[in-house]
Amino acid sequence: MQTIDNLCQITVRETAGLDRTNDPVRTGLPFPKGVVTDPNALHLKKQDGQCLNFQAKTLEFWPDKSVKWALFDFMVSVPANTEMTLNLSTALAKQSETTNRKAKISIKEQSGSLLINTSPTLFKLSNHGQCLDSVSFAGSELIESSIPQLTLQDVKGNKLTVKQSRPKIEESGPLHCSVLTTGTFNDNKGKFFANFTIRYSFWAGLSTVKVEFTLHNPKAALHAGGLWDLGDKGSIFFKDLSLKIGLTGEKPAVAWQVEPGQKTCYEPCDRFVLHQNSSGGKNCDSPNHLNCNNEKTVSFSGYRVTATSRDQTKIYAEGQRATPWVKLSTTTGWIAGSTQDFWQNFPKSIKTANNAINISLFPEEQKHNFELQGGEKKRHTIFLDFGTTISETNIKNYLQPVEVSVSPEWLEKAEAIPYLSAPGEHDSLKYQDYIQHIIEGKNSFFNKREIIDEYGWRNFGEQYADHEAVNHTGNAPFISHYNNQYDFILGAATHFFRSEDQRWRNLMVQQAKHLIDIDIYNTSEDKQSYNHGLFWHTDHYQEAGTCTHRTYSKKALAGLSSKNAYGGGPSNEHNYSSGLLHYYYLTGDCEAQKTVIGLANLVISMDNGSKTIFGIIDEGATGLASQTVDVAYHKAGRGAGNC
Repeated sequence: MQTIDNLCQITVRETAGLDRTNDPVRTGLPFPKGVVTDPNALHLKKQDGQCLNFQAKTLEFWPDKSVKWALFDFMVSVPANTEMTLNLSTALAKQSETTNRKAKISIKEQSGSLLINTSPTLFKLSNHGQCLDSVSFAGSELIESSIPQLTLQDVKGNKLTVKQSRPKIEESGPLHCSVLTTGTFNDNKGKFFANFTIRYSFWAGLSTVKVEFTLHNPKAALHAGGLWDLGDKGSIFFKDLSLKIGLTGEKPAVAWQVEPGQKTCYEPCDRFVLHQNSSGGKNCDSPNHLNCNNEKTVSFSGYRVTATSRDQTKIYAEGQRATPWVKLSTTTGWIAGSTQDFWQNFPKSIKTANNAINISLFPEEQKHNFELQGGEKKRHTIFLDFGTTISETNIKNYLQPVEVSVSPEWLEKAEAIPYLSAPGEHDSLKYQDYIQHIIEGKNSFFNKREIIDEYGWRNFGEQYADHEAVNHTGNAPFISHYNNQYDFILGAATHFFRSEDQRWRNLMVQQAKHLIDIDIYNTSEDKQSYNHGLFWHTDHYQEAGTCTHRTYSKKALAGLSSKNAYGGGPSNEHNYSSGLLHYYYLTGDCEAQKTVIGLANLVISMDNGSKTIFGIIDEGATGLASQTVDVAYHKAGRGAGNC
């Protein structure tokens, strides 16, 4: 490894007005060819020369086996509304300049369970159908194990049974570790209903756990006639999906904050409910929010807080967009909980009753059944923070994380991102002005979301395809989704790398998560040219109707004069993966890595003649991966290029 004192600079910005102490940070960094062979041999220095503890893992190598991309985990303490600069260096700091490195995570297996000690907290995970089996401080148990934690109710209100695998360590290091469990929901007769995965993240010195819960319908859609509307026979329907955790101890009390900057509220009550019914935007009852019966699924604007005492329920507060946390305390300790992007991924609810807190990812308070289409899944990120009676929660910090970036000059020098250049005299001012309107001004992508209310658990992260509405007339908004018309994720990533502007990063992350869950056909049960493929953008100049993000709807078909050759599914022409790949390099999201590999395998599978009905006669390549529009046409085209 080359000896370089200041290899590259990392900037950490606090913009939410919160004082931070040991906040976890994760970011990917590229390196020039031949410069770094072991990222853990580097040193991360503050401006005063002190070294911060960190852990790193290599995500990709250059051909010479030097590090091309590495993922870094570290902790920062930064005052509100300030920024700090960190330097990666190969020069060793003096012993007196090194910060305290005592806080470490330890993991050990015990009788099929995992014990994660973050000092001060001991977490226990097993395969008993719970999310967390045990959370203890110095031998004092907080979790009431008799309360079932994972509950999925079918449309009749029946609670499905949970079958869960043993927890497996995904990542392990001194500062951060992640654990994965998988499982299924089954009815009372043992019939399969849905898959789920839970990914846990822990950090040294913290009593916080990040829980990424994904519900997945692995069945294929029937898509008769090439139409992909809601109500398909491959869909699953359910009433509620919740994570409920009980506390030991007595005298339960609840505290909460609904919006950032508000005072913490305290209300003695037997039952507390915070329910986000819609986005709270001016078009929150948009026809974007329909069920398979063409009924609107929102009933009021924004959120509502109700508290019940002695069988008397009152509306405690109402508002538009909640970014909440709720804390439940007993004589033993407390738990605070919330979900990331709470209002954006509506509907959501957080409830308390007696000694339990209930985080509803798909809440029954919505009064409409939920539908997960064949090959569709949804990941929600939950933060749970635990403590004793004398400590406070910092859960609001995780809902509004610090911003992290690296200089464009370093990114250009690394040459790990094809064609990327730092801003300079070569830039076209006219082009830059045009691009800037994507993130600011009245026509920004953020503002365009408000036109059709591009929010809710299935829509958030998507962009409004307003260019498809140029000839639209009428008062109701024209519903059309950008989906994968182009590789928007790569565009947003590129401009984040060039500008360090967090708005670009937000667009990239939001659309990447949406694509992984909704735009990918997450099934292995359909034909090989569809499985794990990307759905197209919404059909040109046709409203999405009840096909959501899946291109072809019976509503559009009914309005066409010619119905010949109308319909389809995932295809080779919109098989974009470059943006998703760079999102993975920047965030380390394992689901993005799996999706990129899945899209590569799709290309191989599309051309595998042995998987077709004619495979017995001819196993030769099908040509489906390289065709352009027509199977007989294989000249230059985006299908062949993207695949």
